[in-house]
Amino acid sequence: MWRIQLWLVMIGLDGVLETAFPPDDPKGYLSNSAFIYLGSVKELEI
Repeated sequence: MWRIQLWLVMIGLDGVLETAFPPDDPKGYLSNSAFIYLGSVKELEI
């Protein structure tokens, strides 16, 4: 059976992919003010 796993994807202001990985604690990463949640890949139409 497939398990859905969230990935954290960081894209620079120039649109270049910086990194992508499945974080242990997604909410912990997103609570850091250095990161801004913009939406899912589907929402961003990437």
